[in-house]
Amino acid sequence: MDYLLWLCSLVVPVVLAVEETLMDSRWATTELAWTTFPESGWEEVSGYDDSMSPIRTYQVCNVRQPNQNNWLRTDFIPRKGVLRVYVELKFSVRDCASIPNIPGSCKETFNLFYYESEGDTATETSPLWRESPYVKVDTIAPDESFSLLEAGRINTKVRSFGPLSKAGFYLAFQDLGACMSLISVRVFFKKCSTTIANFAVFPETATGAEATSLVIAPGACVTNAMEVSVPLKLYCNGDGEWMVPVGSCTCVAGFEPSADDTQCLACIPGTFKSKFGEGSCTPCPSHSRTSARGANICPCQSGFYRADSDPPDSSCTSNPQKSVQDQLPLIIGSASAGLVVIVALVVIAVVCLKKQRSGSELEYTEKLQQYISPGVKVYIDPFTYEDPNDAVHEFAKEIDISCVKIEEVIGAAQSATVQLPRDSYQRRAVPQVMTAVEQDYRLPPPMDCPMVLHQLMLECWMKERNLRPKFSHIVSTLDKLLRNAASLKVVTSTYSGDLLRLGGTLPGHNRKSPEISQEIVRQQMSQTLPIRV
Repeated sequence: MDYLLWLCSLVVPVVLAVEETLMDSRWATTELAWTTFPESGWEEVSGYDDSMSPIRTYQVCNVRQPNQNNWLRTDFIPRKGVLRVYVELKFSVRDCASIPNIPGSCKETFNLFYYESEGDTATETSPLWRESPYVKVDTIAPDESFSLLEAGRINTKVRSFGPLSKAGFYLAFQDLGACMSLISVRVFFKKCSTTIANFAVFPETATGAEATSLVIAPGACVTNAMEVSVPLKLYCNGDGEWMVPVGSCTCVAGFEPSADDTQCLACIPGTFKSKFGEGSCTPCPSHSRTSARGANICPCQSGFYRADSDPPDSSCTSNPQKSVQDQLPLIIGSASAGLVVIVALVVIAVVCLKKQRSGSELEYTEKLQQYISPGVKVYIDPFTYEDPNDAVHEFAKEIDISCVKIEEVIGAAQSATVQLPRDSYQRRAVPQVMTAVEQDYRLPPPMDCPMVLHQLMLECWMKERNLRPKFSHIVSTLDKLLRNAASLKVVTSTYSGDLLRLGGTLPGHNRKSPEISQEIVRQQMSQTLPIRV
């Protein structure tokens, strides 16, 4: 720990402690008029200090009388918010051995006391002239004493006391039988002066309550500097010296440290600094220039360019594609990788979609094969179901159940017979019969059927399965027809001769399908069979 404190103290500038004086007896131009007890004790006299300047002093020399108890008390001293104060005493003491015919009660020391108060309330009798309520600081002894034949030797002693909590205090000196002179008394406190460390300013800070106390002073970055580690603080010890800095600042871009590392100076024109830190400003790269102070980048000259991805310290070139060409392999590689990923996703999606469709068709086929034998078509008789809804749901599996609803049951289907027509096809060849069917065998419109409705019937009947209108389209078309009643007034002419020529009496079964057409023709040629629908 001691090594750490020593190492950290190396980075702090050597700054002497600042001493602020609260009271100095040498400032007095008239009598001090301090309070004494008893009156025969301390005496105020005029004298000279070590520089031979006139001063007011107090002296006492009642060595020939035993049991001396002489007190001297200063005026009230405001403490100004400080916690610990220092007292500097300059005095001289005569050697007891140099005084003839004195009793053994001669002393060469005196005592220092202090008394705290919220105001100047002391009188000649209060506080009492005894050790309590005063607080003793120390017994002061001289380093050197003088004899009658020698000049007075001045001693200097410094003592401190605290912590102080009230508005101010008094100093008191107790003589117990010495022959001495109190030349001057100075009361002061210490503080750490304003300093700059690690590009941070730390304000003037008073010392702590104890001699070993460390007071934290918060710091702030100097102008054009930024924090790089926090918190910013510096420790002030009891002697008024800075100790351990914590945190630091550094110059921002466009500014460099000064020679003494106490401020950040702007880069001069023609130089720049692109990053924050303790680095210095550098000249602008080739084909670039800046005329401003504190520049963090040098703009390219006319006709020269620098890519956005290039660092600020790179030179400007006349070919702006140079940097792009250097990155072209990377761009192509990234694009190729992206294309491969997209193709893979498309292939996976197509395969999954096909599997889903094939699975649905397989499931539908397997269920259908449970009811269909080879060569037999599907027929669902709704009368075999107790609930017609079950028959509809079984028949209309391709339609969502929520879209199917039975509004009304209007009756049952009837059988129909197909008889030989008057114009028999027995004497015609099969191609001729098929041609006739293709030309004349159509779904005839019902009686008084609107043309647009008949056209919708043809689209649902004649077109291929995948091309037929969907259920939603049929509902939409019917809704439009109901809303536009005028379109229903155009009635298609009835031409039922096509079916009558084939002997059909129920047109609802007709479809444009070669297989069904051939079956009907064969039935006409052979015999009449009933058809159920």
